[in-house]
Amino acid sequence: MSRYPDGARSRVVLIGTSDYERHPSLQNLPAVRNNLSGLHRAFVEAPGAVFDHLGCTVVDSPDSPRSLLVRLRRAAETAEDVLLVYYAGHGVLDRNGDLHLTVRETDPDPYGIDGTAVPFATVKKIIEDSPAQVRVLVLDCCFSGRAVGAMSAQSAAAEQVEVAGTYILTSSQADRVSLAVPGERYTAFTGEVVRLLTEGDGSLTLHELDRQLRVALAKKGLPRPMARADDTSQDLLVKKPFAAPAPAEPVPVTAAAPPKPADAVPVAFVPPVAPPAATASEVHQPAAAPAEPVRAKVIGAAWEGLLWAAGVFGLLMVATGLSELATNPEPKGGVALSVVMVILFAALSAGCGYGIVRRRRGRHWEVVPPGTPKGPGDGSLPGPGS
Repeated sequence: MSRYPDGARSRVVLIGTSDYERHPSLQNLPAVRNNLSGLHRAFVEAPGAVFDHLGCTVVDSPDSPRSLLVRLRRAAETAEDVLLVYYAGHGVLDRNGDLHLTVRETDPDPYGIDGTAVPFATVKKIIEDSPAQVRVLVLDCCFSGRAVGAMSAQSAAAEQVEVAGTYILTSSQADRVSLAVPGERYTAFTGEVVRLLTEGDGSLTLHELDRQLRVALAKKGLPRPMARADDTSQDLLVKKPFAAPAPAEPVPVTAAAPPKPADAVPVAFVPPVAPPAATASEVHQPAAAPAEPVRAKVIGAAWEGLLWAAGVFGLLMVATGLSELATNPEPKGGVALSVVMVILFAALSAGCGYGIVRRRRGRHWEVVPPGTPKGPGDGSLPGPGS
């Protein structure tokens, strides 16, 4: 039965060696680094991704076998649901014909492989010992180097890559080459894997991935991949349908009931009543202003008294200051201070006087709206437009 991985309990390890520094026969493989970024996007970032970002480890051109194995073992031991291991790079054989995976410091000489490359038997043991329920191994590797745009892979016994309880997908048959076309972004095999995982809608199991890979690579005249499945691991879903926006819920429209007709009431004609004509005295008589409350009068009188007192005080201080300046060449505090004080008190007096004038005008002048009849000598100010 098909199912998706449990992202929180699954681990993905993407390993690729693209740079080599020990031997000229191991040419660099720039496409391998792109393989890693493309698969990372397909497995954890794309709309159809099924794995969790935190559970994905990318090992780009490890320096030594230990550097590769430490990170592989850490992921394998913590995987509980699915463990997916991917490797791309050169594959080399030792004197006994055993497959080794290369790292940056690998010496491909049959007498120099030991200690500089990763025995596949060690990788196989780590994967087999993982507590993961489903284990997936994807190999896109080669043997001797790149010639005329090919990563050559010499035949290796099928039992070398069989891992119990694991789905194995390799880039070619044991006796065929795995192509890395110069100028292409990805290697031929991994490029098709990335395309199938990121393009097109719909889910995809490992079995369907292998079937579509065979068709796509055969159309391009590329090597045919090889797959080995154990139990029901081939039914694992490695791609989910793209999430589509949920359609808007239709809003039910309920027809409004027709209003209930009111009881018929006979309409009686009522002739309009003309308003009473205004008398001449009413037309020319200005409206009486409302009486000012007593409390307002008291407060207004007190406020006006304060203004008078402050104004008189200011005038007295101005006079005193001017007298001081006129009689004493060196007043206390200096001439500048005395001048400033005179100006301040003069401003105080002027402000108080202005306030008194405004208050008196506001009490006797009233702004009336346009069109209001004004009697002669009523003391009101016309409104705007009058």
